[in-house]
Amino acid sequence: MIVSMDVTNNGGDGGQMSPTHETVCETYGKTPAYYVVDSGFSTIENITAVEELDSRVVAPMTHEDRITNRGGDPHACRTHDTDAMFAFRQRMTTEDSKAILKQRPSIVEYPNAFCHNRSLHQFRVRSLEKVRPATLWYAFTFNFLRKLHLGVL
Repeated sequence: MIVSMDVTNNGGDGGQMSPTHETVCETYGKTPAYYVVDSGFSTIENITAVEELDSRVVAPMTHEDRITNRGGDPHACRTHDTDAMFAFRQRMTTEDSKAILKQRPSIVEYPNAFCHNRSLHQFRVRSLEKVRPATLWYAFTFNFLRKLHLGVL
């Protein structure tokens, strides 16, 4: 199910993790134990903010291969890291976190593929005020058809 959505005119989704997390918490009245995201969604500021709200962020380590190839440790504390960011780096060394992260594509990419296969990859309208309701219709349609498939409706 799609539990939250929004659109921005930002070319990437960096910096959107914390606002989305807050929306999910407010909407459902619960704080997720784990917040599983992709690497582009997570920034140090966002990881810190979400971790301070008692959700454990699970995300790929940014530039892990590059750091390792240079002989560094991507999970080591950096000078600009907060305590929450360092805790995140350490968590991502555990097998449990890696197992949770492996589940992400099968959960998250299905709604993306569903919408993409129904032409939601380029909008025929302009402005956030027009794109937002168009996106909301795709999310509503996905959730409705998903509930039908699961036998909830």
